[in-house]
Amino acid sequence: MKRNFLFIFIGSIMLSCHSWDARDPVLNPATTVEELDVKSDFSWRTSENIAFYVKNLSQGVVKITSEEGDQLFHKGYYNGVTESYQIIINIPSYLKKVMINDELVELTGNIIIHEMTVIASPLKSLKSGSSLTFDGENDYIDIDREVIDDYPFTISAWVKTSGFEDDDEDMVIISYADPERTDRYCGIYIGEDEDGVACLRIRNRSERKIEGDTEILDGKWHQIVGVFKSDKDRKLYVNGNLEGSDNRRLRYSDMELLTFGRWGDKSPKSYFKGKIDEIQIWEKALSSSEVQNYYENNPSGNEDGLVAYYKFDEGSGSSIKDEVSGNSEGEFHGVNWSSDNGGSSNTGGEGSGGDDDDPESDDDDNDGIDDDDDDFPKDKDKAFINKYPASGYGTLAFEDLWPARGDYDFNDLVIDYQFRMITNKDNYVSKIEADFVVRAIGASFKNGFGFQFPNDNISVGDLSVTGFEVDAPFLSIGADGLENQQERPTIIVFDNAFDILPRIGGELGVNTDPSASVTEPDTIKLVINISPERYTLNQLNIANFNPFIFVNETRGKEIHLPDYTPTSLADASYFGTLHDNSDQGVGRYYKTVDNLPWAINIYESFDYPAEKNAIITTYLKFASWAETNGESFPDWYQDKSGYRDADKVYSPN
Repeated sequence: MKRNFLFIFIGSIMLSCHSWDARDPVLNPATTVEELDVKSDFSWRTSENIAFYVKNLSQGVVKITSEEGDQLFHKGYYNGVTESYQIIINIPSYLKKVMINDELVELTGNIIIHEMTVIASPLKSLKSGSSLTFDGENDYIDIDREVIDDYPFTISAWVKTSGFEDDDEDMVIISYADPERTDRYCGIYIGEDEDGVACLRIRNRSERKIEGDTEILDGKWHQIVGVFKSDKDRKLYVNGNLEGSDNRRLRYSDMELLTFGRWGDKSPKSYFKGKIDEIQIWEKALSSSEVQNYYENNPSGNEDGLVAYYKFDEGSGSSIKDEVSGNSEGEFHGVNWSSDNGGSSNTGGEGSGGDDDDPESDDDDNDGIDDDDDDFPKDKDKAFINKYPASGYGTLAFEDLWPARGDYDFNDLVIDYQFRMITNKDNYVSKIEADFVVRAIGASFKNGFGFQFPNDNISVGDLSVTGFEVDAPFLSIGADGLENQQERPTIIVFDNAFDILPRIGGELGVNTDPSASVTEPDTIKLVINISPERYTLNQLNIANFNPFIFVNETRGKEIHLPDYTPTSLADASYFGTLHDNSDQGVGRYYKTVDNLPWAINIYESFDYPAEKNAIITTYLKFASWAETNGESFPDWYQDKSGYRDADKVYSPN
């Protein structure tokens, strides 16, 4: 049954895939929306569904990543029973190679059959020494010098903790802060509201945060790494694996105080309870391969870009030695030495360190997945987290005048999103966590937003949803959180964007006029529980989810991505009116006669145009991308030289 479904789904991939033929860019691309010459079969997608058949695998965990390893596209388990491991994943169109269990594979089409030849080597056991214990009440260390003054930089530490001293506070590991202010700091910590996973945060008036996946409160050693590459590129790694990224812009400014064990700003709090060891600080952004290397191998202290390295091997005294400068430094406040040590010999998957180590025990929940590969080492019903998009948030951008054409600034409603699919050892999905970040509203309409699952095989009775924000009387939501009277499971995330992102004063929209007020984007967090052992990742097919808005409290006036089907509650009388050129008979929807859309889905977080700046004049490679069916400049939305007119991108004055 599963195999038949996979072949059916692959058929749909082949109907919508790229030709993968080399094609020269358009020499004279259009300069206005009206001039665009777009083929009728162009999908407007910035990512591709690719089916992998992986052969010659040993039984165990399968990872598919980007070539650099900084994007984890898939993580699952191969049981060794079938001839090959079969998975369909969604990958940005600009990528031409991936890694399968550290083996490089070229993407030559939308179906990849690959036979493995390489077996990865195990982690090395390296370290002995001591660590420092923090009591969670008032213990911390200050370093009285400015180690880092701007992007890029990387901070990392090994930690071991079993829980919070204060259930209302996070536990900070490393902090950079302005000690004279309460709104300027950054660092890595363990989040109390996030159920004890590793987190990265930077705050400079506004705040950006990344949440990890791995449970840290298990009394075992874990390495946590925060990579701050630029004002819009931050990544969080746990035990050598990428667990989150954020590409929303935020500047670094005046954070001169380095602190271990609490936030070091004007109102310090969030004291760490547990042990800290092996702190590294780099004045560069470590690559994914470098993070993995320094998870398996301790640095010598002479590496290029390493500006501070505290091994915590002294075992006594009231200072710590920086292996880079050779100086002893640090102002101790209550911390104590411990013989329990961190390092790559004592990871969360290979033992806890100290007297509690059991080298034979590396699968605490007995689900057959080693703890260092298990995202839920204490829960036998959960094993892996797969994210879509894999690199961080994607962006949905809408024009809301349909069926009339808009101004094509694609900022009438701007929503960032990411899904996290939790699977067990057998690759069945048990839960989906979905974030939707409302960033901008460039119109006066009270628009709602929802999405529909893409396949008919998903039963409404197998799903239940919490976290949505809906109370409009014109909507009918069942006790399971799904919209009633729908053929496919449909979730209304919110009914009025202005309830999520309120207008200030008499201003028309929110966060689209650079001279107007700024409202901090707000996030809606959904939890979708799924009946156990019912659906695999392939069957749920979440990368093909069907997002839509409904305009100005009119439920039937839906706007979808181009050629995505309307829901059962859409009012079909709008089709074919004004500028809409939909043809239900051939499955053509939400396109003009010139094949232009009213919505786009961008695989990465998108710096949208300011009000009244068309996307074609803001993003200078957009026209070439559209006029070549996506073959030229598939990364048109990225911040590369010559790719955009920065003056037309929204940025508050």
